[in-house]
Amino acid sequence: MAIQGQQTDKARTIGLWLGLAAFLLLMLFPVASTNEAASKMAAVALLMAIWWVSDAIPLFATALLPLVLFPMLGIMDGGATAPIYFNSIIVLFIGGFMIALTMEKWDLHRRIALNIIHLVGGGPSRIVLGFMIATAFLSMWISNTATAVMMVPIGLAIILQVEDDFGAERTHSFSVGLMLGIAYAASVGGLMTLLGTPPNLSFVRIFEILFPEAPSIAFGQWIVVAVPIGIVMIGFIWLLITQVFYRTPQDLTVDQAVVEKERSQLGEMSFEEKVILAVFTTSAILWVFRVDLNLGLLTIPGWSRLLPFPEMVDDGTVAIAMASILFLIPTRDRTKGYRRIMGPDVIPKLPWNIVLLFGGGFALAAGLQQTGLATLIGEQLQVVGNLPTFAMIILVCLMITFL
Repeated sequence: MAIQGQQTDKARTIGLWLGLAAFLLLMLFPVASTNEAASKMAAVALLMAIWWVSDAIPLFATALLPLVLFPMLGIMDGGATAPIYFNSIIVLFIGGFMIALTMEKWDLHRRIALNIIHLVGGGPSRIVLGFMIATAFLSMWISNTATAVMMVPIGLAIILQVEDDFGAERTHSFSVGLMLGIAYAASVGGLMTLLGTPPNLSFVRIFEILFPEAPSIAFGQWIVVAVPIGIVMIGFIWLLITQVFYRTPQDLTVDQAVVEKERSQLGEMSFEEKVILAVFTTSAILWVFRVDLNLGLLTIPGWSRLLPFPEMVDDGTVAIAMASILFLIPTRDRTKGYRRIMGPDVIPKLPWNIVLLFGGGFALAAGLQQTGLATLIGEQLQVVGNLPTFAMIILVCLMITFL
């Protein structure tokens, strides 16, 4: 561990000096002699990219660089840069995260997962499917990490029981398949909604910055495209795990006593859980149906049309409005020391480092657009534009995957 730590520190030190060297190099030798602002922007972008990749300093600290470098280098004034760090996408992220944290606080997410597993039930393959469905569904609304952290202990409890009944060697395929199913489902669930994983929200905001004339991507519009893809992916992954790579012996059975025990320990659904479930369900419905949904054969009109100023309401408005309701409703169970269903304890738990990281990415995108560096890069990549659409998509996916 000590050796690994030393290697990590060395890599960070190299990244720190490499980033500074690259920054100074591009400042001395501009990438575009006719566009000074774009050349300076390229230097800032390369510095931030190297520091992010090498983790030379904390990621959120690197994200704060535009607040200093943009005004100092004449790229964008401080008054214009600062508001980029807080916008409607950030509001949606914070509001959604507050609801998710409250679900975790009152164990509603655990109850939902156990009920889904109980409903799917059956043999080993169906148990894996139940875990994958539950994990994917929760990962649509709360973080992938939190979902996996909750699901893995439940899965391990089932694995240990099966190993006691049939032995570790015979249950190996089931054990590995179940753990992989949870991991893959958490990732797939994250792509199905805007709240599922931070890159989704980053994409939406950066898209708005780079293409200001294009219509913004709403929560419901994302779901219409992403959920069918996610369902297909879950089914395909489940088939590969349970029928191809980790087939379970026919005589191996799974006793659902573990699931039933976990469910019984939760007891009856509390008043607080019912309120959170109602708020969560209402939030999801309001997000999905806020704007018109084009389903191909029909278009479902959005509820925002009923408002006097529909264009002024966005998904962030819904998120904060619904989260605020939880601050107002008193609890009935005071044994945990909470007077309201959502209290001030939720604020320190919010991932402010990710909020700052979002802001740094948004500022970078704004700088690329304003200085013309984005256009300059696009002109240099015209060769890629001549490729078939499918080949271009594969190339972009490979680049993002390995970066």
